[in-house]
Amino acid sequence: MSKGSGKLQTAVLSALRGGPNRSLSLDELVRIVYPDLPQIEKNRRVAVMRVAKRAVAEAEWSWLRVASRGAAILFFNPYDVRSYCHAQLRSRWWKQHFYRLPERLDRLMDPKNPDHDQDAVPGGLWHQEVACLIAVRRGNPELATRQQNQFRRQVKSALADLRVHRGASRR
Repeated sequence: MSKGSGKLQTAVLSALRGGPNRSLSLDELVRIVYPDLPQIEKNRRVAVMRVAKRAVAEAEWSWLRVASRGAAILFFNPYDVRSYCHAQLRSRWWKQHFYRLPERLDRLMDPKNPDHDQDAVPGGLWHQEVACLIAVRRGNPELATRQQNQFRRQVKSALADLRVHRGASRR
């Protein structure tokens, strides 16, 4: 019978709560929990992954699996726009190590930057999704419904633009 949080769970929770506006990959989390290890071993990664997947509920975080070979796992705060956008951008650009640095991700979120990502800037899809999650969390069903409807309209518009763009490029 457990007597409370173990060392591993305590370390994972403090890492998640220590940076509410960032995202962490599983490997980064393992390096935080086991700072003295020169190389990350599979058994350590599996142990941290099991604890972290249970700890995200307690810390009010979430996780996603990157859709690429190796399927990295990213942990993020779904109620913080910066954390949410960082996780989404990192999953989108996972293979390019260039975009794993937080300052590079911040540049993609800056609307003044000509190379900014449309989903990450204020008013973009990810900002709308976070606003919807916050409204649901606060128990405001009317605001949540409005946010969801606005989010759905933006998704439909983005998909329509993508179809038009792909159709034009095939000609």
